Amino acid sequence: MKPIAYLIAATSILAQIASAHASEVIFQYSYTGVDPSVSGSGVMTAETTATPGIYTLTGINGTANGYTMNALDTYASPDQTLYYDPSASTHFDPSNPFYFVDYNGIAFAGPDGKAFNIAEDAFGSTPFQAYTCDAAYCLVGPGAPGNLDGSTDTIVKLADFSLVQISAVPEPSTWAMLMLGFAGVGLLAYRRQDKGLSAV
Repeated sequence: MKPIAYLIAATSILAQIASAHASEVIFQYSYTGVDPSVSGSGVMTAETTATPGIYTLTGINGTANGYTMNALDTYASPDQTLYYDPSASTHFDPSNPFYFVDYNGIAFAGPDGKAFNIAEDAFGSTPFQAYTCDAAYCLVGPGAPGNLDGSTDTIVKLADFSLVQISAVPEPSTWAMLMLGFAGVGLLAYRRQDKGLSAV
């Protein structure tokens, strides 16, 4: 089999692998509470799902109320899901119309043994919300990591909660296809140069 045939076959296989994997997306998050001591910010990573506009949270690195947050947690029974909604009119917080969390929220913890959950409350109008604070979003905690019920912990209203997509990280298979493409171009250039020299 000729080298060019190997190149085409390998590219085809890598294209199938790339289409089968989810891609990672990076979000910048920040929140502030009505109380100025309530604030947090940092970076979250998430993966796309089979449903457009829905992301599964995979990691966090930031702060929450002065505590370091570096791991996801099951505190207050989150679903660890981020949503995309381009329509401000259908979203509960018009100042943040694009990315949001639902009433189960997202939960994270850190090395200090503190866990938090940010959940949607929709000003008390969501019929299934687990935690209510009469605001668009509630912050539950601090609580004990792994505690599925945060209802006995502090629940405060957030004045602002923002999720901004800052980049999409290419999958390893995408990098592999790129490198394979460069190798193919290099191989073709080498073969042309080799043919040119042997003709002299």
